[in-house]
Amino acid sequence: MSSQIPLSTVTAKFIYDGIRIQEAQYDVQKLVAQLNVHFSEALQAEIAGQRVKIQQRIAKWRITQKLLIPACEARLGEQMACSAEHQVLGIPSEFEKEDRDVLNLGYFTPQELELRGWMASDARARARREAQTLIYLRREKTAHATGVSQNAKMGKQIDDMAARRDRSIARYWAARAALAELGA
Repeated sequence: MSSQIPLSTVTAKFIYDGIRIQEAQYDVQKLVAQLNVHFSEALQAEIAGQRVKIQQRIAKWRITQKLLIPACEARLGEQMACSAEHQVLGIPSEFEKEDRDVLNLGYFTPQELELRGWMASDARARARREAQTLIYLRREKTAHATGVSQNAKMGKQIDDMAARRDRSIARYWAARAALAELGA
């Protein structure tokens, strides 16, 4: 018996980590859009910190990528000049079918399909729960928030839940778009 981790487990974790990095990139893109509308030094500092974290995650991810998909390194070499939230990672859904064939990403495609399918299902269920919670919070605010502080507190909870719901919906559509790109 070998004590090594099966290759399929390693590659599935590799693809999953790439998807999670993409989600972090999306979050930073949303923060940048928010910064463009309402400038804040605190938000600017948060964006800078998130960019550093993403860049570190990408650098670590690229080490594994060199081992598993060496052909991607040459293709994505010029990506280093991009900001962290715009870098293409090189997972199968980021390429056209012909490019996936050239880069030998065929082995990774079924794994990403499965992961994206589960992620879409999870995001849809989460968005449904958050929408139901949002309805409950709005009812509670109408029925019980009589004072200014209670009303403000409930308003903040509603805004936070609406943002979480919107994020879940965005995750769902991102997963669906990746599934469509992969041919599912």
